[in-house]
This record gives sequence, C-alpha cells and structure tokens, in this order.
Amino acid sequence: MTLLNYSEQSNQPGIYVIFNKEKWRIYVGQCACYKIRWNEHLKTLRSSRHSNKFLQADWLKSGEEAFEFHVLEVMPGSTKEERNLREEHWIGVHWDKQERCYNFKKKTEASERSCYSLTPEESRQKLSASMKKHVKTEEHRKNLSISNTGKKLSAETCRKISDSQKGRKLSNERKEQQRINSTGKKHSEASRQKMSEHAKKIGRRVPSNLGRKFGPPSEEHKKVLSEAMLVFHIRNAIIKLARLFNQERLLKLEQYYETNN
Repeated sequence: MTLLNYSEQSNQPGIYVIFNKEKWRIYVGQCACYKIRWNEHLKTLRSSRHSNKFLQADWLKSGEEAFEFHVLEVMPGSTKEERNLREEHWIGVHWDKQERCYNFKKKTEASERSCYSLTPEESRQKLSASMKKHVKTEEHRKNLSISNTGKKLSAETCRKISDSQKGRKLSNERKEQQRINSTGKKHSEASRQKMSEHAKKIGRRVPSNLGRKFGPPSEEHKKVLSEAMLVFHIRNAIIKLARLFNQERLLKLEQYYETNN
C-alpha cells in the first residue's frame, strides 16, 4: 500500500486512510475533498460522536497525536459511485474483522456503514424480549449477589450513571411497581445507620426524632402543651385587637379631615 503526500492533494477527491501509528490499525474511506473530510472526522472524533465506535474507542485511548491522515488513491473528476467501488476494493484488501482494519463492513451503502441501529426503539424492544427469556434461578441470583458484594464503582462510572439518569422520568406503571415492591419492607439497623451517616456526610438534616417511638403524652407534657397553646391564643388575640385599634384610629382621622376641609 503506497501512501501519497496529503498536503499536495488536500483538495482532490479519492480514497484515504486514517492510520493509528501506535496500534498499526487503519480506517479506509472515500471523499470528494480530502481536506473537508479529514476535518469532519476530527470534529466527530474530538466530540466523541464518530459513527465508527472502534475508531472512536482507540482515539480516546491513544489520543489525537497517535492518528494520521494519508491519501491512498487520487481520483480526479470521479463520481461518488466510482469512489464507492474503489473504497470497497481497498476495504476488501485490508478487511480482517477489526483486527487491523477499523471498517466493520465491506459494503459502502449508507445503511451498511454505521455500527449503530437505525431503529433504536425496535432494537431496544428486541433486546428486552431476549433478556426476559433468560430466567435466572435462585442459585444464579445468589451467585451474582456474592460476586458483586464489596465491589465499588469508580468515580468516573458513578458520574456517567448519574448523567444518564438526569432528566429521566419514570412511567406511572413503573412507579406503581416500585411502590408494590417496597411495601412491607423494613430497613435493617445497619442500613439505617449507613443512611444516617451518609445524610450527615452530604449535609442533609437528620430529624432529631428519627427512630423514636412515641407513646401517649405524660401529664407534664400535657401541661407544657396547654401553656404553649394559651400563649399562642393570647398572642393572636393581641394582634387582632391591635389591627382593630389601628382601623378605628384611621377611620377617626379620615372623619376629622373630611369635617375640616
């Protein structure tokens, strides 16, 4: 495979390769203008939105400095169909099921180029139906629980999970299912202690009566409540009298000015 000088052919159409010099992997493509196409690749790779997830993954791992853009075949005056045929030829030469070639399909039709589903909702339903077929036994569930016990997610993973959940709204059906699943369940003392410590850590106020069991009030408590209610009613009566007094005073002032003007 002979590579041509990119700087001398930057405005020409033809076939190009994106070369990962760190892992010796290539991506083959065609374009009407090398310069424009390379800038489009850079834009999507830098924003983590490239349609080829294998190329995108290595870009994030190796960094931008590990990749180079090279001209493979210049095709002046060529049509898109002609370039597609030559692209398929060069992909066929290097295609090895993603070992050294990033291209995951030999065909160049738009519907064949992306590794992502064109009907995501339908794909999601198919995946859900497929997973429901795998019924886990109690023993399997127990083994999964034991294998995951003590595992801690990294801060980056926690952040990604948090970002994915933001703005998500549960359906009424899902809320009802969660309510049913939680009904009758009680937290253990260890769980209560952990929740309390976490609330204190993040600055959330913990109710002073958390976990306290209330019985009938004592005579002393009744007396304190009665005195507090008496003070409350007296205070409200004073406020009402003050408002009434102010209203009468204003009325007298209005009458005085009316008679003297």
